[in-house]
Amino acid sequence: MTAPAHARPDAPPTAADLADLFRDETGAAGCGPDDSFFRAGGSSLDAMRLVARLQQRYRVPVTLADLFAQSTPRGLAERLATLATTAEPARRRSLGVTARRRRHGSPLSLGQRLFYDMDRASGGLSFFNAVDVFRLTGDVDPDAVVAAVDGLLARQWALRTVVEESDGTPVQRVVDRAAPIRHVDLRGAPPARLRRLIRRENLTGFDLHADVPARFTLVRVADDEWQLVSCVHHIAYDGVSRGLILDELAQGYAARVDAGPEPTPPAVQYVDFAEWQNDTLTGERLDAHLAGMAGMLERPAPRLTGDRGPVRGHVVRTGHFTVPAGTEDGLRAVAARRGVSYFSLLAAGLARFAAGHTGESRQVFGMQVANRGWPGSDRVVGCFSNLLPVAVELDPDASAPEHLAAVHEATGRALRHEEMPFEHAVGLLAARGRDVAGRGHLPSLGLAFHPVSRSVRDLPGCVLEVRPAVEIGDEVDPTSFGLVLELWSDGGLRGITRHLVDSWPGDSFGAAERGLRDALTDLAALPDPAGADGRTDAMPA
Repeated sequence: MTAPAHARPDAPPTAADLADLFRDETGAAGCGPDDSFFRAGGSSLDAMRLVARLQQRYRVPVTLADLFAQSTPRGLAERLATLATTAEPARRRSLGVTARRRRHGSPLSLGQRLFYDMDRASGGLSFFNAVDVFRLTGDVDPDAVVAAVDGLLARQWALRTVVEESDGTPVQRVVDRAAPIRHVDLRGAPPARLRRLIRRENLTGFDLHADVPARFTLVRVADDEWQLVSCVHHIAYDGVSRGLILDELAQGYAARVDAGPEPTPPAVQYVDFAEWQNDTLTGERLDAHLAGMAGMLERPAPRLTGDRGPVRGHVVRTGHFTVPAGTEDGLRAVAARRGVSYFSLLAAGLARFAAGHTGESRQVFGMQVANRGWPGSDRVVGCFSNLLPVAVELDPDASAPEHLAAVHEATGRALRHEEMPFEHAVGLLAARGRDVAGRGHLPSLGLAFHPVSRSVRDLPGCVLEVRPAVEIGDEVDPTSFGLVLELWSDGGLRGITRHLVDSWPGDSFGAAERGLRDALTDLAALPDPAGADGRTDAMPA
């Protein structure tokens, strides 16, 4: 996407500039100065890309929260004009910082520190492995696949970073070596052999002090099919990283067979983000985040089940979650007609289910957010994503559209704190005497949405597609959510649920799952809000 010809990079964009950008990003045929980005069909992923391009083009610290609050070109232009006059100049890496890295390493990001501490506490088990399968079919050049992986590891430093102790403090250090690519030939073997290999990757942990956090296995399944199995520790990976890795592998492969240029390295690296985060989340900025998050957690969160006793274990059951065919189309149409994000609509379904299940109007859930507001992060593989609490009051006498508007507004409020890691905030609040983690204040319900889970790229002579390797069944998990709903768009809306087994006695979870599916189906059937005058009753922009 290119900036409008009449836009100047040294001045904030006009409403006309932003209307052009909205059309480019959403593909909408028309978008006026007072049309909502979400009503034009913009998804959460579209919003993230738009924010990244606004940051890069106009050099202002615009965030997703700004777009949720001001989703029209006119409103967003006013917000950007304000940011342009109040934003601090971006810091550049100095020679002193580079020298410090070489001597002492770089600090872990706050998210990395959480994963590192839990990894140490669990003895380096495989709780935090992310396994993806990249399938190549056709006339595949395996040497080009290997070269594409090597190029990816050279460009993305997070995938070849180890943790060291410096004066008792863990730091990250980028190393030259990467894990060698393992080669396996399974031609003629039964499919169970490949399933066992993938499961072994899921179950084999990393020694973060000795191992880089990424390993790859290239498996030949048939004469015309190869599968590249990647396993990355979450200390160096999040949901957005999957798409970035796919793009780099596709472009790198094409370059190796002389069908295109090599991918360019990102302008910044994850270690730059970690240093920025440690330097920035201090003082008044930190206090504002803590105050906002304390406000969302000031009252106990409703419990999801009739079992009000303490959880006796950490056995989590993962199962497939399906929704009726056509529900995704209905939900997307409702989101566009009412000018809210698709994620907000999914969250509204979750909140309405929970309100009905618990009988309480106030609901608190955790949402997984990309946290890619730092300039340049849209091209960097790493552990950026955060969990945010969302607190919303659903008036039992209000309509479903009013509930939807309330959840969209609550989601926007929570996104003001997107850069603040939730667990770190809870620890700091506890140190300041705010026991938000006690007496059931933390949410027991979580939501994650991945706009695309299974992506396909056409390459010279072959096709590349990726899918996550999800382990279905029981496992031990150190997290404490009673229920997590993880959804993706893959030719329809589908996903998985994870629930603490001891929190759902008898067959109570099966009934709850049916209720959750019904809540999404009901929202997908909301009628067109257009009235006789052609205006809608959607929430104000």
